[in-house]
Amino acid sequence: MNTNVRRSTLIVAALVAIAALYGLAAPSSYSQEAPPAAGALRVAVVDIEKVYQNYKKAKAGRERLQALAQEAEKYSEKLTADVNKIKQIMDKLPKDSDAWWDRNTQMGKIVLEQENHRKQMQAKLLKAGAKSTRDAYDVIVAEVEGFGAGHQFDIILWKKAPMDKNAAFRQTIEEIRQRPILYASDRLDITEQITERLNKNFEKDD
Repeated sequence: MNTNVRRSTLIVAALVAIAALYGLAAPSSYSQEAPPAAGALRVAVVDIEKVYQNYKKAKAGRERLQALAQEAEKYSEKLTADVNKIKQIMDKLPKDSDAWWDRNTQMGKIVLEQENHRKQMQAKLLKAGAKSTRDAYDVIVAEVEGFGAGHQFDIILWKKAPMDKNAAFRQTIEEIRQRPILYASDRLDITEQITERLNKNFEKDD
């Protein structure tokens, strides 16, 4: 075997060893993961926000909230239309007449109902949104934990999305404070793998 062939063989072997070390060839299940090299620290990063945006269960929850908000908006628009009709009737009545005051009282009740409905729906949407988000994140975190244990990672860190270049100063400072990872190689990123597994499980349960 000549020198060039031996050198090529060594390079290929080195690349395969590096791929195995960093888990680049991801297995289809946790149990098939080969044990890491002795003493090697296995680290991965996940963009949780990106996973959440692409997780079908989270998307379904956002769609339900949007439908609920649209339903509430339609009801509010109906009440506004009712108020406008009463105003048109009042314009044709003698001001301060009994009929005028009756309509004015009726309009006041509708305006009060509209305001109460707005507050109730706002509280309902906030509560439902918080629960939907929390439920989705619980599943995501559980999947990350299972993936990490099954693939024998020592640490999985939260990779933040790129900062908004147009953000105000205060927002920029806050984003910097919340950014524990300043740099991570793309080969450590398991975001797509986590998202794919979550969506497969969601489709099975749906």
